[in-house]
Amino acid sequence: MKIEILKFFLLSFSFSFLFIKNRSIALKFNIMDNPDNIRKLHTIPTPLTGGLFLILSLSVDNFLSNNYASISFIKIFYFHALLTSAFIIGFLDDSKSLLPITRLILLSVMLFVFIKLIPELKIQNIKFRDTEYSIFLKEYSIVVTIFFILLLVNANNMIDGMNGIAVYFFIFVLFYFAIKGLIPFFNIIIFTLILLFFLNLFNKLFLGSSGNMIMSFYISYLTITNYNSSTSLLCDEIFILFILPGVDMLRLFINRIYKKKNPFKGDRNHFHQILENKYGNNKALLIWIIFCTYPIILFSYLNFFLTLTIFFLSYIFLIYYLKPITSLK
Repeated sequence: MKIEILKFFLLSFSFSFLFIKNRSIALKFNIMDNPDNIRKLHTIPTPLTGGLFLILSLSVDNFLSNNYASISFIKIFYFHALLTSAFIIGFLDDSKSLLPITRLILLSVMLFVFIKLIPELKIQNIKFRDTEYSIFLKEYSIVVTIFFILLLVNANNMIDGMNGIAVYFFIFVLFYFAIKGLIPFFNIIIFTLILLFFLNLFNKLFLGSSGNMIMSFYISYLTITNYNSSTSLLCDEIFILFILPGVDMLRLFINRIYKKKNPFKGDRNHFHQILENKYGNNKALLIWIIFCTYPIILFSYLNFFLTLTIFFLSYIFLIYYLKPITSLK
């Protein structure tokens, strides 16, 4: 408990300094998000400094850890190096606006290296809750692992277009893991995300690519290592947990390819933007949170396919029957 109090004291002091210097740091390192009245509709330039808060929080949490008795220092070092590498790539993307192919190559190479260094990060097989059937990946395990992590990174990047959504998603996933006993409730990262949620809501900062990268890799690590080490987290459950960002990413890619557009080029056809244009920011945020949360609650009572059916029917209804924006016509 003394270590946890020390962590909170250090973070409170550091966060106060970061918040005071927030805009000057963003200006110095060219990580300010400027509105363009096309895709970016916020009214004033906003710092992309959420990643700085998160990397600081994770650094304090890792190196003031009381788990060294059960986890070797080298494993903690590799874990932190993974998150730091994700932060650096995201920071470069925020500052230099990396091409999608450049970002993809950098992330793929980084993942290949760290999966070799951290064997428990590699998905060995695919197990389901509602069937005893398992798929053993064997020599394809590294490729499949990289593919799934990159999907999560890209899906999370695509939901970061309206205040509060991406941060809520990360809080939601971590709370779910805490409920299942996979991580403690008294968690520095959850505390940091709750703080960032309110700062993000009031346009004080955005997560940026660096923040999304760090949290995507952090959640990927927690998901895969817990999936590999126990039967308390299975493949269909993970799919339902991540279903809204994943399905919306798939819809956008298909829609862009069908219209002969670059699938990685941004637009305002995301689910949260459709809701925002129809209902306004506050109602859109509430509806998105409901859609993000209710599938995993349903899955606690229903089987995978019934949960999937209910989600898809409600998702398709909101998008294609309400027709909230003209670009869908």
